[in-house]
Amino acid sequence: MIRYLAPFEKEQARPLWEQAFPEDDQIFLDYYAKTTLPGNRLLAEEENGQVIGMVHRNPYQVQSGNRIWNSEYIVGVATDRSRRHQGIMRRLLTRALTDAAREGLPFVYLMPASESIYRPFGFAAVHAQPAWKLTEKAYRRFLHSLSPLRLEPLRPDDGAQAAEAAAWANRSLAGRYGCFVRQTPGHLAQIQEELAMDAGATVIARSPADGKIRLMFSQIREQDGTAAYVRISGLIEPSVFPAPAVGAAAAPEIPPADRESHSPASAVSAEYLLRPFRLKTTPLIMARPADLGAFLEMFSAHVPASFSLQLLVTDPVCPNSPGRWLWQFHRGKARAWKHGATGAVNQAGEAGQPNPKPIFAVTETDCSASPVTVSADALTLWLFQAAPLAFLIQKGAIRCTPCQAELMEQIAPFHGFWADDTV
Repeated sequence: MIRYLAPFEKEQARPLWEQAFPEDDQIFLDYYAKTTLPGNRLLAEEENGQVIGMVHRNPYQVQSGNRIWNSEYIVGVATDRSRRHQGIMRRLLTRALTDAAREGLPFVYLMPASESIYRPFGFAAVHAQPAWKLTEKAYRRFLHSLSPLRLEPLRPDDGAQAAEAAAWANRSLAGRYGCFVRQTPGHLAQIQEELAMDAGATVIARSPADGKIRLMFSQIREQDGTAAYVRISGLIEPSVFPAPAVGAAAAPEIPPADRESHSPASAVSAEYLLRPFRLKTTPLIMARPADLGAFLEMFSAHVPASFSLQLLVTDPVCPNSPGRWLWQFHRGKARAWKHGATGAVNQAGEAGQPNPKPIFAVTETDCSASPVTVSADALTLWLFQAAPLAFLIQKGAIRCTPCQAELMEQIAPFHGFWADDTV
């Protein structure tokens, strides 16, 4: 039986976590039980009262341009070793993605143990979280290079500092990425607590002149044989060239205080200073649409002209995604809905109500007269800017006419995606 465990039942899944992820010690499991389990949803398959498969749906918010959407970080996907290759993972992921679509989440993301595990479920790699490995001497040299910035640790019990850091991080990420996981004081405090288990910390760098934050990063100390290293990740710093905003209607506006202008601390970025130490293998983030209509409506067009595209979508998991979709743009903003669907819970309509009428009539001369054939993972690769549109068309992952390709070039994909690797 597949069901969501009640809060008091979630600890029943701990033995499966210990079996599937032996690298996580008891300190981490206690931390996860205290900080994350109370606010997540744990979908489990049970047999004779024992959890034999699970998926953890951890809620987060993502920001694109000046809009915010709910999303989820999928973690803890595991099957009892004695029951593997029996379809349990497929059943759980199908249920989790179907529920996420019904709830109007545009997309979900995860950090895979291996890409090959999740590709059959329509997930595509969209981001490699940068990380750097420095010797103690190189780390001290890096800190010295940040002079004259004033360094301080993030203090989870200092609500004012955490709120300031979260607001600054969101402004800086908005300038560098088309979509990112939104930072909150609670999330930063959780990161700090997780880092502290490895004698690490979130470091804030301020300008001594005005006291404003100019840089944030996380650091933990690691041991590689007899050598000690410092691992830096979660680097956040402003960009000299902010990315163009990508947004859509039907999501709440961000408060004006979160949209202040910003500038980097110096002409040389911390990422540039760290370039010799970047790890070749970094945490990978994969994503895929959940509510396809809501996902398509996250995007805008480069031009204000009105145009339509019809999509013929294939999807190996989400039952509501396959079929023909109408995707319309008017004054740069998008609406999308499935042909013949009613009651879709997405940005275009309310639950239980017919989907709205098209913004304008689709004519026989329109490039949308025949559908663009595309899979859910190809849509993800294109719209997360993980692969160029022309490349996907050339490889046959997206099949369209030259006219449709010209229209698709007018759609603005995300200018990069950012997510940290905490749970």
